[in-house]
Amino acid sequence: MTTRPGATGSSPVACRLLGHRWRFRADDRTLSWDCERCAAHGGSKEYPDATAARRYARAFDEEPGRGERRFLLAAAPLWLWRRLRRETR
Repeated sequence: MTTRPGATGSSPVACRLLGHRWRFRADDRTLSWDCERCAAHGGSKEYPDATAARRYARAFDEEPGRGERRFLLAAAPLWLWRRLRRETR
């Protein structure tokens, strides 16, 4: 795993528990994304022009609202209970 400048170097445990926190950026015609927590490279995609790449980067890089995060945290106990129940069968 390579680290990018500014990466905190935190443990990927957070990514395993909470999922990756992707950050999108456009470099000319290329859209690329990396995890903000563990600096893992997610991928890249080439677009016909730089305007399209910037537009997609801006749209994908929006942070979800706090309400969405609250729902994920509220659903975690139910998810864990179902997973444990499946493993005991």
